[in-house]
Amino acid sequence: MTSDLASDPKSRRSWLNRILPRGRKGVIALGILLSLSLLVVATDALLERPLRTWAEKTMNARLQGYTVKITRINLHLWRLAMEVNGLTVVQNSHPESPVADIGALKFTVLWGQLLHLKVAGDLTIVRPNLHINLTQLQEEARSDVSLKDRGWQDAVEAIYPLKLDEVKVTDGALLYLSAVPSAKPIRLTKLYLTAHDVRNIRSAKGTFPSPVHVEAVVFDTGKLWFDGAADFLAKPNAAIKGEAKIDQVPLDRLDPLTKSVQLRTKGGVLSAHGSVEYTSQSTTAILKDVLLEGWQADYVTSAATKKAERERGKAVAKAAKRVKNSPRTLLRIDRFRITRSDLGFVNQASAPPYRLFISNLDLEMGNLSNQVTEGAAKFEAKGAFMGSGRTHAYGGFRPDDKGADFDVHMTMENAQLTSLNDLLRSQAKFDVSEGVFSLFAEITVKDQWMTGYIKPLIRNVKVYDKHKDQDKRFFSRVYERMIQGLAHFLRNRSRREVATIVRISGRVSDPHTSNFQVILGLLRNGFIDAILPGFLEPSKGRPKQEPRPPVTPAPKAGTPAHVKDKSG
Repeated sequence: MTSDLASDPKSRRSWLNRILPRGRKGVIALGILLSLSLLVVATDALLERPLRTWAEKTMNARLQGYTVKITRINLHLWRLAMEVNGLTVVQNSHPESPVADIGALKFTVLWGQLLHLKVAGDLTIVRPNLHINLTQLQEEARSDVSLKDRGWQDAVEAIYPLKLDEVKVTDGALLYLSAVPSAKPIRLTKLYLTAHDVRNIRSAKGTFPSPVHVEAVVFDTGKLWFDGAADFLAKPNAAIKGEAKIDQVPLDRLDPLTKSVQLRTKGGVLSAHGSVEYTSQSTTAILKDVLLEGWQADYVTSAATKKAERERGKAVAKAAKRVKNSPRTLLRIDRFRITRSDLGFVNQASAPPYRLFISNLDLEMGNLSNQVTEGAAKFEAKGAFMGSGRTHAYGGFRPDDKGADFDVHMTMENAQLTSLNDLLRSQAKFDVSEGVFSLFAEITVKDQWMTGYIKPLIRNVKVYDKHKDQDKRFFSRVYERMIQGLAHFLRNRSRREVATIVRISGRVSDPHTSNFQVILGLLRNGFIDAILPGFLEPSKGRPKQEPRPPVTPAPKAGTPAHVKDKSG
């Protein structure tokens, strides 16, 4: 047939005439489609600059204290989508460095909702990076406008007025820039967030209808997860609840921040998991397990920090009073542990400075709460005082509107007395060359009243040493010889110990001890009846067997972690 058409021009024209009308319609339709596409593309390109200018002006009109700049806007009319690219945010009072740069804000329309005559969209925030320094944080703290009231949500809704149904954050990061050049950066990276049903279009009022999932890397190696739900339309502010977890978060990055509260830290890894619920009516935070491993921390005090310490103490007391037994706030830690850690106290205000510490500390606390109805909290600690004194302490404490309410029982045995020489030089103006120190104490505080006792025992003490003290001044040598003689005079002959009992009684603000009783205790131990190691039997002054310490068992599988023994 093809050969016939080729050989017969008339037949070829007749065949073309038969198919051309349909081909003409297709060509026309294709031309129209291409023209519309070119028109849409041209419109997108023509609108890019005025749209960017309008978006910047509109967003900045709704922001307080911050300014937004946009690199470009890509408009996709054919699918009713828009991309805001290269968005930066600067703090007006410190514009030299941006507080945030965002790769893109991608807005898309939900076509499925259009079929139900509802107009809604999704938002994807691509690579948001927050860069915050101390100066910017201080400026925010001084401001009368809170961060959440700066108008962020209004600014986004102004350029994309459709109600958002799903919000995603991909590959986000938060970086705190320390003023200390050598400090490791404090950063949250690989942040991914997904929030569904943000408009609550499928849920009843008063519920948490919007599923939320968050995960991130904390300080390069730690992990963070949150799984829960939110009510983004709750008034006057959004509400959220869910399960949270952090795992193996290194704490060395927090050193620049802890120094501001006089903590000198090193190392440490933190893990925790629990649940949170926040609404405008109440706040609940229940941590089921908190574990701090391998942490070294010293609280450092000096003459220059005394004023700051007093102000910080007042602020902490005020905050504690605000949440204590608050009907709107429940804070509880079912189990808190510190393992393989060193905690110390450094006094730089004395001459010479001294450090007291407990090493290889294992501490466990249970049922910590701000509510008295949750029962008593219990604790138990073991470690080595000054690296050598075997220490064991336990007790309990309770939240009370009337003030501190706790009891503590402590034994510390066989610490090398030479490790306390800096303290002795500072407080008693002498040091020792040999000796072993032990201490037993029981203290109770309730209704602003303190009672109890402290029993120190010193064995094989040698104050003066001819070779060690030969370079000291004459009067210092004489003074140490007198201390050595007094220690020898008061030493119990059978146990070779100097010991006494210091009884404490009185209001917490002004507890009293009796010097006369201390002297009697020294004389009694030296010449009448040895004061033995151990706790005292009530009213008898004799040592008693150490009671079995409390144990905080781990929650059993299938048992709610918040169920507690209320007997305390």
